[in-house]
Amino acid sequence: MHFNHLMNPVLGLLLQKLFQLAPSFNWYSLLLVFAQYICWTAFFYFMLKQFKIRTAFLFYMLLVLIFGTVFLLSVNFTITAAFCALTACSFYLSGYLEGKSWKIHLIPVAFLVAGSFFRMHALIPVLLVLSPFFIRYKSRQMNRALLRSFAIASAIILLFHLFHVQYYRTVSAEWQQEEKYRQELFKYVNQPRKLFTDKDSQLEARMMQQMLFVDPEFLNTDVIREVRSRQLPTLKSRVQNIRPSIYWLFMENRIYLCCILILAFFILPGLKKGILLKFLFSVFVALGLIAGLSLFQKLPVYLFPLISITLAYALVFVCTQADFLRNRKSVFLLSISFLFVWAAFRTARMNTVNLAIHQRFENIYKQFAQHPEFIFYASGSDYPLEGFSAKSAPVDYPITNVLFSGIFVHGEVRTILQKYRIPSVGDLWKDNRLLFWSDSSATNPSEFDLVFSAYCLRRLNLQVEFLPVQQEGGVGSFRKLRTSIRP
Repeated sequence: MHFNHLMNPVLGLLLQKLFQLAPSFNWYSLLLVFAQYICWTAFFYFMLKQFKIRTAFLFYMLLVLIFGTVFLLSVNFTITAAFCALTACSFYLSGYLEGKSWKIHLIPVAFLVAGSFFRMHALIPVLLVLSPFFIRYKSRQMNRALLRSFAIASAIILLFHLFHVQYYRTVSAEWQQEEKYRQELFKYVNQPRKLFTDKDSQLEARMMQQMLFVDPEFLNTDVIREVRSRQLPTLKSRVQNIRPSIYWLFMENRIYLCCILILAFFILPGLKKGILLKFLFSVFVALGLIAGLSLFQKLPVYLFPLISITLAYALVFVCTQADFLRNRKSVFLLSISFLFVWAAFRTARMNTVNLAIHQRFENIYKQFAQHPEFIFYASGSDYPLEGFSAKSAPVDYPITNVLFSGIFVHGEVRTILQKYRIPSVGDLWKDNRLLFWSDSSATNPSEFDLVFSAYCLRRLNLQVEFLPVQQEGGVGSFRKLRTSIRP
């Protein structure tokens, strides 16, 4: 769970205590949804202050249906952190703080600090895209208040970050060593890699490609760094991959682009020149951010929707009721009605897909839970842990007899080995209670089988053979190992 170390311990320790008091309730999901609820409530409040009720409700429903439903159907701590930053900026974009006392100026500071508790670097894209609006912001008094608020927020965020770092330095040396190893693995998993036409012959590289992180001594940090450096793509290959990346980026996010274009078409003509230039500068910053991250193949899937809602939100708040009424309102209503229908169908489809993914996860989990006498190894990255529903509590799905890459990386394999009285990971592969599970039902040896066999032969001096296990119904295929010591 993210609150174990990615979140600030201020939130992590709170969630840990809540789970200990009431483990059958998913406090983590509740915290994320509650934080987003506060942010959306603040958005609606500022819209009501700026527009008439009907117009405010129209804008609010547009943003909720197109952006909010997606973020709630795939709720995560990164988006929640960014929403806190967007809420903090909305205090200034809406002009709410003009003429207010210094105490009220601490509210956006609190939102920025709260966002940093979830994930500090998630604040950066929102602040970068909206930064042009804060250049020569309002009066001199408001400029000073804005700088003062951001300075206070930065200082508090830095202090809590130092506390975050110091807190985990007090944890055991064994945990720190494991964490260094995990960070090296995450760098490999998250970085762009060359697309090989021929299979890499090095066993270590093939194991990493198959997520076979079962032996930290064999796949040590030096090996991981060496493989990662060798697989870094060249600048030329990155540039060549931008075009297809941009195409799929457009296809996956076309509803967000349509929303921004429709809002811009009706709102931009009524803006003052200075505000218009600031918005165009924000668009330039957003495009530069997307292009730069695409060049280095570091563009996460959540960033484009996040930048889109930031631009859409800025468009809403820089226009006034008078600006909006200058345009043809009937045509605007017809245009956003199309977006409403599109968003409703997309939301229903996403919800259906999510339910199917969770049902699949539940079926696979029950399949394993019904046979506690066996240990199941989910080969590759087949185990669908991402299908875990935000409504469910972790205690409902304890992982007691399932092994996958994350179990080895986070050191939780020791608990399962102790439960089944297996001395070490090397002895695990010889145990008759071990069954390999795969989501596919292919009869031919897969790349995972070949790599695992090569690993056992080289590292453990074991010759292994995968034997199919007959089953009635169920999901995927099961196999067991027949091992023999190489002469």
